Amino acid sequence: MVHCCLAMAAQVEFACDRHPELADCPDSLIKRSTTFGEYGIRVHDGGSSWVTIAYCPWCGTKLPQSVG
Repeated sequence: MVHCCLAMAAQVEFACDRHPELADCPDSLIKRSTTFGEYGIRVHDGGSSWVTIAYCPWCGTKLPQSVG
């Protein structure tokens, strides 16, 4: 998968050796839905919620809209 910038790629491809579930890792900020193709910011509230974003927070590129 090609992302809009290196910072986005680093966040989407982030892996944590201390948290098998990335929703539990405070360092995991961005989630990409492989089902819908959209990006979002994780809500670290103890669940797996996330808020869809329309633009990259690092480079400002318009992100793909949901395909679902």
